[in-house]
Amino acid sequence: MDPMIDPITSAGQPVQESAVTQWPVSVVSTEDESVDEIIEPLTSLPHVPVTEHAAVFTYMHDGLLADLDAGAD
Repeated sequence: MDPMIDPITSAGQPVQESAVTQWPVSVVSTEDESVDEIIEPLTSLPHVPVTEHAAVFTYMHDGLLADLDAGAD
């Protein structure tokens, strides 16, 4: 903990803040149907266990890379 950055209570203890993540309701269209299909799993990411997020991102990365390699516009 960095006392210059982290908030401290008057008792000298770190302030306990609850983390709240605001997820987008939907993914904004890229105007490229193939890309939109590849990134569609982002809409369900809040319901996927954090331990599985890397697999979702890997799936999208590989899909986007394949789409680029295929010469899609």
